This record gives sequence, structure tokens and C-alpha cells, in this order.
Amino acid sequence: MEQYKARLLRLVQSGRFEDTDIDQLRVLIIKSCKTKEQLTDIVDFFDDLRKKGLAYGPYSSSTLLHQLAQFKMVKTAQRTFVNMIASGFKPNLWTYMPIINMLCRHALVPEAESYLDRMLKFGVCPNVYVFTSLILGYCRDKDIKSGFRVWKEMTDQGITPNTLTYNHLINALCHVGRVDDALDMLNTMIGNGIEPTARTFTLPISSMREADMAMKTLDLVVIMRKRGCPPNAEHYSPLIGGLFKISQPKLAIGVHHHTVKSRMIPLNTSTYNDLLHGLRTTRMFDAALMNFDWMEGHNNLSNSITYGEIIRVWCLIGNLNKGMMLLSKMTNVDPLPTVVSYNILMYGCIEQMDLQNAVRLLSLMKENGLKPDQRTYVVLINGFCKAGDLDRGLALFGEMVEQKVIPNEYHYTPLIDAHIKQDQVEIVLFLLREEGCRPEAEVYNSIIDCFL
Repeated sequence: MEQYKARLLRLVQSGRFEDTDIDQLRVLIIKSCKTKEQLTDIVDFFDDLRKKGLAYGPYSSSTLLHQLAQFKMVKTAQRTFVNMIASGFKPNLWTYMPIINMLCRHALVPEAESYLDRMLKFGVCPNVYVFTSLILGYCRDKDIKSGFRVWKEMTDQGITPNTLTYNHLINALCHVGRVDDALDMLNTMIGNGIEPTARTFTLPISSMREADMAMKTLDLVVIMRKRGCPPNAEHYSPLIGGLFKISQPKLAIGVHHHTVKSRMIPLNTSTYNDLLHGLRTTRMFDAALMNFDWMEGHNNLSNSITYGEIIRVWCLIGNLNKGMMLLSKMTNVDPLPTVVSYNILMYGCIEQMDLQNAVRLLSLMKENGLKPDQRTYVVLINGFCKAGDLDRGLALFGEMVEQKVIPNEYHYTPLIDAHIKQDQVEIVLFLLREEGCRPEAEVYNSIIDCFL
């Protein structure tokens, strides 16, 4: 960098140079900057030259703004842009593009749009990338209305949106739950001859799962394949999960088997977890266990969510020992058990009124450095209250408060209900006076009956 600076100064001092030579040297100096400090030094160096009458050139100006954007030096870029104009340089499209893009990425979209206004005022025609940056900026700010306003300005000027432009608007619509509008935008995109990519379909397919539109998801996957846009695990995971959600387990299993058999794509852990979750919720336990065994034998695809699903399966089957063995395996190898893993097994123990093992799991959780959460105490307090061991239930409640775990209605309700049944009115009144005590509605009827 210093060599280039020295060479530039010699040229300036000699007075025998072409503007293009100076501009090219500036570009080399800018590109040699490796740190923010070096770039700051170069900005000051160029500013000194500007004050001596050496204006910025077209290539070095855009290169400098690009480099400032890389180092996220927003204020410096804006100040430099002003200095460029002060030196007599007339910004072109390639000068405006990096600063507009940078401002949009830093959530300064109205400021970015002011540069667009300046472009139009001075007769510099924006391109699709300028408008797309603004649309992305507004969509990230969840200001879809402004995003579509920019879209209209863009199309009114005869600029054709590209794939990225459509993708940003489709994703923004999905983020606010307007899935049908996103699908209309996708159809418009295809109708206008703009080819979607796999990324175009990802968020609509994921959103349709949440909106219980799994059959439409299937249609989209078919469209992807027909258009030569192969679906991947990001598309098959929500499809499989969505089909289970609308009670189409056979179709979900069929889609999974087809992808595995055809070896079209390598399904990831998320896809298998969706499958296991669906198989568990539809009580297809044997199929869930079989697929889990397959996962364990193929590249260790399992994670803590996978193990959680299978522990739930063993609990539902009533085989707590298998669930305990799986949890023990997790403590010795990856993935390590989480609070959720312990909570699932605790719930299984409580369902079978195996309070001793439930308490043992609480101790193991603490020994392994995990902090019990609200769900942990809900499960345990419910279990001891159902078993009539109110002292232990209250002790767990006290421990929870001591550990700064905030109680809610699901903690208060079983305690109040159990003490009402044993006519322990004083404890009921004590619990009701606790800040945040909001038992479920039906408990109040029992409280009223208690005083009649």
C-alpha cells in the first residue's frame, strides 16, 4: 500500500499524468487495505489530495465505497460521498449502488431512498439492483407497504424485477402470514418469465405447513420438479410434517420413502425429526423406532430433538427403562441431553406415578449442570399433588421460587386444588396472596365451594 501511495504522490508532483492512471493507482491502494484503520488512513489521504484539487475518479470512487461497505463504515462512506461531490466528481450508477446497498443493510432505508431521489434528480438511471436493495431493506424492517411502493416505482420506470426482487417480496409476505398473497406473487413471477430458484420456494413451503396447507405444499414441490428446480431437505421437511398435521400419515410416509429410495436428496436431521414427530403423534410407534434405528446406523443423524421424540415414544409405550437407557446414552455421547430431554422422561414417570425415578431425574439434571425450568416444576408439582404428597409439592414450589423460576397458573392450580380437597384453607389463602397467582378458572369454583 505504501509503495502505491508513494508512486501516486510522485505522479502528482510531476504533473505529467493521465486521470485514468491516477484512478487506477487509487484502486490498487484501496484494494490493498486489510483493516479498518488502514482504510481510514486512505480516506484521509485521498481527502488531502481532494483539497489540493485532485478529484475522485469513476473507478476509485465506487471501489472506495464498496470497501467502506465491507468494513461497515457507514458514516465514513456518507462523508466520503459528500467530499467526492465537493471535488467536482459527478457520481454515476456504480457510485450510488454501494452506498444505497450499505444503508439498506444497516436499516437506514429512508436515507438510502434519499440517494435514489438524488440519482433521479441528476439524471442517473437506477437499475434493478438499486431497487432490489431498497425493497429488501423495507422488507427486513417489516414495512411491506413501502416495499411494494418501491416495487411500483421500479415497474413504472420500465425496470424488470429479477429473481431476488421477487424472492424478497415473497418472503416478506410469508413472514407476516400472507401466504396466499405470496403464492400469487410466485405465480406472477412465473407468468412474467422470471425463473424461480429453490430459495424462492423455501419460505412459502415452510409457511404453508404452519397454515395447514400441506396439499398445496405438495403441489409446489411438483411444480419445482417440473421446472427443473430440484427440491431439497428444506422443502421436504415441512411437506412431511405438514402432511402429518392434516392427518395424512400414509402420504407423508410415502413421500419420505420415495425420497430415500430414489436418493434424490440427502435428507437431513430436521427431515427425520419431522417424520419421527409425525409417527409419534399418530401413535405409529413401531415405525418411529424403526426409523430411529436407521438414523442411528447412518452417519449419526440424531440430535437432542431426535432422542426427545424417541424417549416420548418409549414413555407412551410404557417402557420407562428404555427411555432411561436412551437418556443415559445421551450423557455419554453426543448429543448431550437437554432440560427438555429430562422433562419428557419425568413426565413419563409421573404418568406411571413413578415418583421416585422422577425425583432421581431431577437430581441427575442438576448434577449435569442443567437448571430446571417452569415445565420441570409443573410436571413434578402435578405428580406429587395427584399422589397426595402435598408437603413435597409445596417444597418443590418453594425450591422453584428460590431458583428464581417464575411460577404461573400451571404451578398454582394443582397446589390450590389439592389443598382445597384436603380442606387446608389457610394454605389456599396463602397461595392466593402470592404475587402472580392466577389459577385456572375452574379452580375458583372449588375455592368458592370451600367457603360455603
